Amino acid sequence: LYMTEYPMLWEQPIQAKVRPGASLAAPTCLFYVDDRRVLMPAAIQLKPRTIKKGNPVFTPLNQKWDWRMARAHAQASDSHYHESISHLLETHLVSEIFALSTHRNLHPDHPLHQLLLPHFEHTLAINEQARKNLLADHGEIARCMAAQHTGNINLVRMTWASWNYKEHSLHADLQHRDVKDLAGYLYRDDSTVVHQAIEEYSREILCIWYTSDDDVRQDTELQAWAREIGAPEGGEVRGFPDAITSREMLFEIATNVIFRASAQHAAVNNGQFGAYGWVPNAPVAMYQALPEQLPEDGMAMFTEKDYYRALPNRARTFGQTGMVWLLSEPTFRSLLRAGEIAAFTRENCYEASQIVGRFRWRLRAISDAIDERNKQIGFEYNFLKPQNIDNSIAI
Repeated sequence: LYMTEYPMLWEQPIQAKVRPGASLAAPTCLFYVDDRRVLMPAAIQLKPRTIKKGNPVFTPLNQKWDWRMARAHAQASDSHYHESISHLLETHLVSEIFALSTHRNLHPDHPLHQLLLPHFEHTLAINEQARKNLLADHGEIARCMAAQHTGNINLVRMTWASWNYKEHSLHADLQHRDVKDLAGYLYRDDSTVVHQAIEEYSREILCIWYTSDDDVRQDTELQAWAREIGAPEGGEVRGFPDAITSREMLFEIATNVIFRASAQHAAVNNGQFGAYGWVPNAPVAMYQALPEQLPEDGMAMFTEKDYYRALPNRARTFGQTGMVWLLSEPTFRSLLRAGEIAAFTRENCYEASQIVGRFRWRLRAISDAIDERNKQIGFEYNFLKPQNIDNSIAI
């Protein structure tokens, strides 16, 4: 059994910002693995499970449109978590902190600066554009999503108050989800091999300049970089070490920074049109009050007309579709261009150029393996094919 829940959406800073006429659930969703080893929905409760009254449980055994209504409410809630936390906070904004500290504390010729720089390209610019447009009171989030831009920003703030770096690496996240035996979890499979390739690349590049743990500890620029990221007056990234004391620690941090700015962003960004482009599949707002109880006689509570009346109107539908179309634009600077900087060229550092070449070869091999896997399963999951992974957060 697996469960998702969104109790934070029930908090006053979120609910107070919900657009008049719209509703925003804080659902608990239960899933099970069926005989085909496929993850399937089992039950949905639209308010936090601590609420006992006026909080019915919906299952696929309910009437058709009752179940679909509950499912659409759950999808709308998940869209807020996805856009505000998984996408905006955990990729765009966290990467911005590392980009700023890199520019402020590491000399342009510093090896870590050179390694990370291609993965910060345009990130500060796209985040600034988001603040001025997408997250502004005239933007599509304000126009389309149930909690509007102010509610989503409050959701980011509330999440950031307890966000911890140690809990949000790929390995820590997958361990927390407990999905090692879940069949067909393609994100887990593809992200793991891409993460391993990035780890080997980061390790090999940094080993050129750091030959011992003392080299790491005595690098004053590197230590200033780490201190500012974790400091309350700096990046305030909780759980980030205030000192980097070993090569292994440095390799792990560099890997996580690159993975977050490339593969993790691709995983939550590139499939948005597929998920949200057909609004009845996943509306970002529902215009129907949360049901208080199920009919005792087993009769239907909702009809097909009720369902479609609860969906966004034409203007908001166009707004949602256009927003996710823009966010899912194809990659133009893929991860295959990692290391494309002067410091790692054959002329300036032959050893680094060889490492970059091996990294690109590994990525192409991963792409070939994903293509072969997709043929076997009859379904194309391509979001983490390396040529579809942007080298940085630029959209």
